[in-house]
Amino acid sequence: MTSIAAQTWPYVMRSIDRLMAVAFDELDAAGRAWRPEAEGANSVLTLVNHTVSNAEDNLLGTIAGLDV
Repeated sequence: MTSIAAQTWPYVMRSIDRLMAVAFDELDAAGRAWRPEAEGANSVLTLVNHTVSNAEDNLLGTIAGLDV
């Protein structure tokens, strides 16, 4: 890992851990499926999935130079 990635990784992981804890420990299935009343709005679970996938691609792939 580059030094920037190594320095920031603990903060990123804590944020992702908090996001996952809220989504899976605090929300039930209905909470994860909730969507705002707006055309084309995504569910909470879709947003969590997008956030985690984006972190994997950009942080591990782009910054750390790992194969993802």
